[in-house]
Amino acid sequence: MLELVLIKLGGSLITDKNQPYTARPKIMQQLVGEINLLIKQNPSLKFIIGNGAGSFVYQSAHKYNTIKLL
Repeated sequence: MLELVLIKLGGSLITDKNQPYTARPKIMQQLVGEINLLIKQNPSLKFIIGNGAGSFVYQSAHKYNTIKLL
């Protein structure tokens, strides 16, 4: 049986929403270490890792008022 794990790294976790277009590299390094540990502990698991956009999208969405496009 295939075991599949989805991990979604939220944009507000991996970016600083108070600073436009700003990643949080220390947090991302920590997450990579934790995911690597999971992979080593569970070599048969398959992972899908996705990420949010955080400050890389919120600033542009606000600037161009994309909420009005809905």
